[in-house]
Amino acid sequence: IAAAAGGNATASISNSGTLSISAVANATGGTAQGAFSTVTAAGTTSTLAPGALAVIVNGIRQVAAATPAVTGVVAVPTTGGGTTAATTAALNGDASVTLNNSGTISIGASANAVATGPAMASAAVFTGISQSAFAGAVTLGTGATAAIAGGNASASLTNSGTINIGADANASGSAAAANAGVGVGIGQFAAAGAGSANVSLVNATTPGTGTATAGFVGAINVAASANAIAASGLGSAIAGVTAGISQLASGFTANASVVNDGTINVSAVANAAGTAAFASALVGTGIAQVARGQGATTVTTTANGATNLVATGGANVSLANSGTIDVAALASANAPGIGTGTTAVPGGSATALAHVGHAIVQTASATGANASATLTNSGAIVASAIANASGASAIASAGAVGVAQNVFAPAGVALASLTNSGTVTVNASALANGTAFASAGAHASAALAQSATGATASETMTNSGTSNNVAHATDSAVGHVTATT
Repeated sequence: IAAAAGGNATASISNSGTLSISAVANATGGTAQGAFSTVTAAGTTSTLAPGALAVIVNGIRQVAAATPAVTGVVAVPTTGGGTTAATTAALNGDASVTLNNSGTISIGASANAVATGPAMASAAVFTGISQSAFAGAVTLGTGATAAIAGGNASASLTNSGTINIGADANASGSAAAANAGVGVGIGQFAAAGAGSANVSLVNATTPGTGTATAGFVGAINVAASANAIAASGLGSAIAGVTAGISQLASGFTANASVVNDGTINVSAVANAAGTAAFASALVGTGIAQVARGQGATTVTTTANGATNLVATGGANVSLANSGTIDVAALASANAPGIGTGTTAVPGGSATALAHVGHAIVQTASATGANASATLTNSGAIVASAIANASGASAIASAGAVGVAQNVFAPAGVALASLTNSGTVTVNASALANGTAFASAGAHASAALAQSATGATASETMTNSGTSNNVAHATDSAVGHVTATT
């Protein structure tokens, strides 16, 4: 954490070796789960607790804060006959956080519970890598001549190595529950009260060239994996990633950018087996980019009397991909019968849910200026959801959404621009195999979607590549099938 009053604040990390941050929990025994009680006016309730619990709150956390230092103050008379203090001068600084990785960074939570009785394991990474930059502002003067002054804020990450961020939970017992979650794999935040806020991420096989060599990898992997195996009861596995990469820039001018010519993989995988089985795999967003600009619009008059609107500040998000961005949710639930003859335990219900909210979401908004969202793809962007369920009663549901751009500039120009010369694929597949009942539903939508709202609005989409929406649903018992694109 770097903090400065009146000057610049800088926090930086450079890694060319191996950096490993881990939390590991193992539980074995007759029972590998606990419980805690909550007492209320209505009575006492008991809640199961993991026998093995591994948590990382922040794997790597970088913070830089630059606040103004007031250097001049005058007393200004008030209408009531008194005085009030007004700032006339201040020193402002910039806030900057940077991370450069050409080696290997591994951040992982692993929980493992094994028991002859019930077992429960939970693993969580709230934020793998967190970058935050804050540049404060101060008001100089009073009344109509007052002005806001402040510095700039920036957060940047450059990777030409490997970054692995993951949560892994495994449970095995008579009944088993495994929960694995990653909140945000890489989070970048920059806020500037009066200046420019910039966040940027570059993932490159060779920085600046886009040409792969043996010396550079350029891989970012964010994953949640849950596996539950129950010998004679319910097997429940839940895996989720809220956002693989999240960017937020807020300032007079706000910019968020991602450049990828390597590989970015975001995945949630859930596998459950038991006499009854439930598996849920969810990825909220693979890459989320948000820019919020304040800006201002002024009116100028030309020599011939015409008027022009001139916008300063604003909000811009951009993503350029010439590599691979793969966002996947995979869920499998298996509830077979156990044993034969008089000791046989019949198969039960199996439910598998796999969903990808969006592979990429870009949002730009400016209250008094222009806003734009730009995406250029010459590589591969994939959003896939696959759900498989097998049991006496089997339900499988899969859904995936591709790329969305949302631009808002009520007082300026709103521009959404998308150029694809590569491939964009949205795939949803659901398979339900039930001896008594089966239901399978798959939905693949919006490989490419745009929305622009402003005083002037423009949506442009140029496609010389391939865009695929594929939904496939299959069941093998009396039931129903739904497949939509």
